[in-house]
Amino acid sequence: MGYLAHFTIEEIRRDHLRPKWNATNNDIWSVDYCDKGEDSEILESSVLLRSSDNRKLRGKPDLVLVNRSESHAIVFERKTTNKSRDELLYGETDPSTWPNCWAQLWAYAHLDRYLGSKTITLVLQPWYWNENNYLTMGHTFDRQFQRDDQFDADNLELFKRYGGIRI
Repeated sequence: MGYLAHFTIEEIRRDHLRPKWNATNNDIWSVDYCDKGEDSEILESSVLLRSSDNRKLRGKPDLVLVNRSESHAIVFERKTTNKSRDELLYGETDPSTWPNCWAQLWAYAHLDRYLGSKTITLVLQPWYWNENNYLTMGHTFDRQFQRDDQFDADNLELFKRYGGIRI
């Protein structure tokens, strides 16, 4: 899906930033990171470590947009599913509750490059195959990392359970 995702970056900037995150000028938002596959830079977190050997957590978000003047980063994670749109909207597979995706976004919020941001918005974008067999973006889910103590506590507990520590 990476190849298709690159074509949607400008669409996201143009169509989603202004109304969703109160962006007054789309020009102040820039693509800071875009995972292009194996050649992409691997980002690190100095505050999330593997407890067995204290190695830094490493990751490659799908897309990160930044507004440097407002110290705001928006971290996007795209997930594809073989579920239909109706199954996503009305079935038991509610993407807003996918804990593995939110845990991944939580970890990305701790990447050194973005940790100092005043605001970090985490965005989950589920993609599904439509009736014409085209990959289509479903409803986008987001949350502001700094304003959700329960989200932080739940994901930190999960991170610790799987052998991580936050310093």
